[in-house]
Amino acid sequence: MKLVTAVIQPHKLDDVREALAEIGVKGMTIGGQIYAQFISVVFTLAYSGIISLILLKIIDAVIGLRVNQEEESSVFDISLHDEQGYTI
Repeated sequence: MKLVTAVIQPHKLDDVREALAEIGVKGMTIGGQIYAQFISVVFTLAYSGIISLILLKIIDAVIGLRVNQEEESSVFDISLHDEQGYTI
């Protein structure tokens, strides 16, 4: 354990503070990484939303998203599974 202390002790936290000041904020803003990542996030959200909407419309056209009004007012077990799960 003394070896680890001997390696870390001389450096203390001054070097860490200097490194963060040197590359912390400057490293994020100089290369334009925040802007590039923001654009990537916006594009990903838009792409996911559009693809989800397209898939939702396809599913609605093929099998539908809801049961009809008559089945909705009756017991779902009989209309969907042809068996009664409980008695009302």
